[in-house]
Amino acid sequence: MPNRGLAFVTGSTGFVGGELTRRLVGDGWEVVGFARGETQVDGVRATRGDLADADAVLAAMPAGGATVWHVGGAVGNWGPRGPYHAANVRGTENVLQAAAQRGARRVVHVSTPSLCFRWKSRLDVREDDPLPARQPNAYAWSKRLAEDRVRAWAEGEWNILRPRAVIGAGDAHILPRMAAALRAGRLPQIGDGTNEMDMTSIENAVDALVLAGIVPAEKAAGKVFHVTNGAPTPFWDALRGVCARLGVPPPRRRLPFAPAFALGALFELLGGRREPPLTRYAVCLLGRSQTLSIERARRDLAYAPRVTTAESLEAWCASELARVGQ
Repeated sequence: MPNRGLAFVTGSTGFVGGELTRRLVGDGWEVVGFARGETQVDGVRATRGDLADADAVLAAMPAGGATVWHVGGAVGNWGPRGPYHAANVRGTENVLQAAAQRGARRVVHVSTPSLCFRWKSRLDVREDDPLPARQPNAYAWSKRLAEDRVRAWAEGEWNILRPRAVIGAGDAHILPRMAAALRAGRLPQIGDGTNEMDMTSIENAVDALVLAGIVPAEKAAGKVFHVTNGAPTPFWDALRGVCARLGVPPPRRRLPFAPAFALGALFELLGGRREPPLTRYAVCLLGRSQTLSIERARRDLAYAPRVTTAESLEAWCASELARVGQ
């Protein structure tokens, strides 16, 4: 197989970074992975380190025109700003500095559509729509600052991807949290149940990431791309389907949006360092519609979602049932 090039992937042990690493190896890239954990992908030159450690990032970054996929970072919907700043802002600064020193060809930075979040339903949000002045939590705040660092980087080519709610077999964040709440009977339906949500199958997210690294500069350089499955899903209908597949009772209680929002505010006020059982942000995610336009990714990256939300939910359910021995 011909060598497709040199790749440097941060977060190579994570859900998205791990799948991207496997794809790049399979496509014939020479891949250097960087993560705090041990990379379990054959054919990868793995380096362990912390993104906040500039020396470690520079030592791991290969010279010779690598394409850099910056996937790693801290995720979550709650917590103080410090750890998010260290991983997501300082970590991005370190990756960009190392990329400049090592002569990287392009940096593909993974961000989040949480930057577009407002306390209301939003449909078909585009990349050039104005971002809100304030972010809903420390994670989104840190990713906004990280994007600012990338946009200001003048030492090479860059682009930014904002994949929405990446799901599929191997997901250890979104669907497992939902399943745990459902099994414990702690997740009521919030709102009238008609809200829609965009999701992104892991295969589609990786497709978009690879394309962002290889399409000509005139198509991709200096641009932000939203990435989803391109088919908004009625969220509570999808969740009831997951419940049926897992043999878990669906939410029986219904909580109107306004009382749920007020309850989330109260929990935040009373909460400490541990994430409250409900936050205003979570209430909006569960009870308001949030969809993105992927027209730019379709046009400039030739991105074409090939795995549906239903297929990814089924793949995760199958893996979850296998995990618990059902």
